[in-house]
Amino acid sequence: MRESVARWRDGRGRGAGVKWGQWDDVFDIDIEVRHGAHKEPSGQIWVSRHGRFGIVVRAPESDPGATLNGRSLEVRLSTGPVGLYRRFPFNCHVALGRNGATARILEFTAPSQERRLRLPIPPDGRLEFAVTSELSAVPAQIGLGPDQRDLAVMMACSVVDLPPDTADLAGEPQQGWLSTANPIPASTPRPVFVVGMYRSGTSVLTWAIGQHPNIWPMEETGFFQILVNGILAAWQRGAEASRSFGEVYEIRPEQFAQHFGVAIDSFMIAASKERAKQVMLARLSQRADDFVEQIQVLRSVASPKRRWVDGTPENAWSVAQLHQIFPAARFIHIVRNPLSVAASMAHFDRMGGRPEDSETTLRLWSERVGMAHLAERALGSEIVMRVRYEDLIVQPAEVLSRIYAFLGEPDFGVSAETFTVRMNSSNVRSEEVAAVSATISPDRLAEALSLYEAASRPLSAPLAPDPAAAAELAEIVGDQIRSLQTLYA
Repeated sequence: MRESVARWRDGRGRGAGVKWGQWDDVFDIDIEVRHGAHKEPSGQIWVSRHGRFGIVVRAPESDPGATLNGRSLEVRLSTGPVGLYRRFPFNCHVALGRNGATARILEFTAPSQERRLRLPIPPDGRLEFAVTSELSAVPAQIGLGPDQRDLAVMMACSVVDLPPDTADLAGEPQQGWLSTANPIPASTPRPVFVVGMYRSGTSVLTWAIGQHPNIWPMEETGFFQILVNGILAAWQRGAEASRSFGEVYEIRPEQFAQHFGVAIDSFMIAASKERAKQVMLARLSQRADDFVEQIQVLRSVASPKRRWVDGTPENAWSVAQLHQIFPAARFIHIVRNPLSVAASMAHFDRMGGRPEDSETTLRLWSERVGMAHLAERALGSEIVMRVRYEDLIVQPAEVLSRIYAFLGEPDFGVSAETFTVRMNSSNVRSEEVAAVSATISPDRLAEALSLYEAASRPLSAPLAPDPAAAAELAEIVGDQIRSLQTLYA
C-alpha cells in the first residue's frame, strides 16, 4: 500500500474557516476547518467537541496525471494524553456531507489510542465531513496547563491506495440519555427483533447488535406473542359493536395499535436505563463479579440509545403483528442448518437445558423458520433481513456491518468482539450432526433442508412484498386473533 506522508505548508485564512495545506509526493490535500479545530505545530489537528472540515485532494503540479481511482482519504483520529479525559470509553461520530448522517462510530477506550477510517473521495476531489465527540475537555479547567481550547481528539489525513470502508448511512449523533439539559424529543419507535429457532445464535446476535451506541440490548422478553395478539384482538372485539369506539372517536385500527407501540417503546427504554444504572452502580461498588467487557448494557454513558433489540426466538410467530404495533420496526431472521440445530438441541443438557429428540426439533424448526420466511416474503427485504448463522460465526464484523446498514445505523466495529466470548454456546461436532441425521425421517429431513435452502440463500436482489404471501400471513394472524377472542366469547 502506498500512503501519502503528510507535511504541512503555511496556513492561510479563508472565509469563516481556516485552511491548511498538506502535501506529499503523490497528492496535495487542502484542509479547510469550518468549525471546531486547532492546528498543532507538529501538523496534527486537535478537533473540538464538534469539528467540521472541507477537504480538497488534487494531483500535484509535478504529476498532474495522478488519479484518485481506487483511492480513499484515510482519517486517523487519536486520543490525547492521560488526564485529559475524565472517563473511558467514549465515542466519536463521523458524518459525511454538509448535513450528512453518521457513517461510522469509533470507540476510544484509552489515552493515546488511534482509530482509522477511509472516506470515499469524489471524482472532483472535494469532500466534507464532521467529527462529533461525546467527550472533550479544556485543559486549563482541569489543571493541565494554560491551554483554554476545547480538545477532544487529534486528527491527521492522508490518501491511501485502498477503497473506502465507510458508507453514507443513516443515524445522526444524538445527545446522551444521562443528560437532561436538552431532552431528546420523542420519535417513532424503531425497535429491532431478532427471530429464529432455538440454538441458532439469537442471543449472541442480540447482544452484539446491542453494543451499538444507539441500541439497548434486551434480555429475552417472552411476552410479545401474547401482548401483540391481545392488542389486535381487543380492537377487533371493540369493532364488532354496533356503535364502536373507533367509529365514535374516528380512530383507525393502525392508530390504536401504534399508540400501544409508543407506550411499550417508552417502557422498554425506561427499563433499560434503570438496568444500566444498576449495572454501573454495581461496577462502581465493585460488586459486579460477572462483568464482561465485550458484552455490556451500556458502553459509554454519553451514548444516545434510542432503540432496543429483543432476541426472543418465539417472536418469529408474531412478525406481522409486531409490524402493526411498530411500523418502523426491523426484523432479523437468523437461520441455521436444521441438522446442526437438532444436534445442539439433542445435547442441550450441556448448557443446563432439557434435551429434545431430533424429530420434534425439526418439526419446531420448520414451523418457526417457515413463519419467519413467510413474513419476509410478505413484508419484503426492507422490513425483514435474512442472516445465515454460519456466515455470522465466520465473519461477524462483515455481517454486523450489513445488519447496521439494514437498520439505518452507522457501523460500529466493536460489536464484533461479542463473538470472542463464550455465551450460551451451541457448537456441535460433525459426528453429532451425522448421528442425529440418521434418526430423522427422510420426508421431514427433505422438507427442512428445502426450507433451509429457500430461507438462507443469498438474495440476488431485494425481495419486494409478495401479495400472495401477505394474504397467507394475514389468514394465519387472523386465526390466532380469533382463537384468542374465543376465550372471552
